[in-house]
Amino acid sequence: MLISTFSWAWGSRFKVHEQNRKGEVYFYWGWNRSSYTSSDIQFVGDDYDFMLSNVRATDRQTPFDAGIYFGPKLLTIPQYNMRFGYFFNDHFDLSFGVDHMKYVVVEDQKVTMNGEIGASHALFEGSYINDEQVLSPDFLTYEHTDGLNYINIAIKRYDEVLAYKKFRLGLSEGIEVGGLLPKTNVTLMGSDRNDDFYWSGYGFSAVGGVTLRIYNHFFIQSELKAGFIDMGAVRTTSVSSDKARQNFFFLQGNILFGFSVPLLKRAKLKTESKIK
Repeated sequence: MLISTFSWAWGSRFKVHEQNRKGEVYFYWGWNRSSYTSSDIQFVGDDYDFMLSNVRATDRQTPFDAGIYFGPKLLTIPQYNMRFGYFFNDHFDLSFGVDHMKYVVVEDQKVTMNGEIGASHALFEGSYINDEQVLSPDFLTYEHTDGLNYINIAIKRYDEVLAYKKFRLGLSEGIEVGGLLPKTNVTLMGSDRNDDFYWSGYGFSAVGGVTLRIYNHFFIQSELKAGFIDMGAVRTTSVSSDKARQNFFFLQGNILFGFSVPLLKRAKLKTESKIK
């Protein structure tokens, strides 16, 4: 494994303390920037069925404000990552996390449109065959901004590669799989939007990270994540039968801050003290 080989190479030159993480639990919180591939989005309703091809989207980063990023009532507004984990042996941990991304279709872009729109949407009624369509606000605004919530479980490997006094540098790699629980803001041809959280699909991803541990309990971590999202049941309007479908790849960069607690080690110490 690449990580193991790298660890051995570093360990041959630098002193690395024995890694003993079994039984640790950890928590981290941080923020992400995300990018997305273009996607084809199909819209289906009682009086329409059409596809928009090669639709571009971006994330939406909240401008930095300490009151928003660190305030207890507002800290879920920015794009954030949160995770709880447990080391079931010295190198591997199992964790549960939420990636709160934001996905915003670029306004006024030109896309290719195919399909049918019926008479109930008279302004856009017609048959479309490879026609150019401008995504103007009167036709479509489309955002997963409350947000594109990727709720997942992960298994990761952690290897310490360098230790100096109270600082330890480690590398991690892992895989994640989970579901999407977005709150989608869509205005489609003037219809009232849906404004509820709902399950819309699934995702999976691979992640690698560099971790600086401080005094064994606190850490700063940088991650790079790549994955795939398939949303087969996007709620678009207040009419429950109105749906959209799309899938895309994403790339995510994260900066995270966390702490860990060695619960199992403390339990062992207590047991040993009782025996004595």
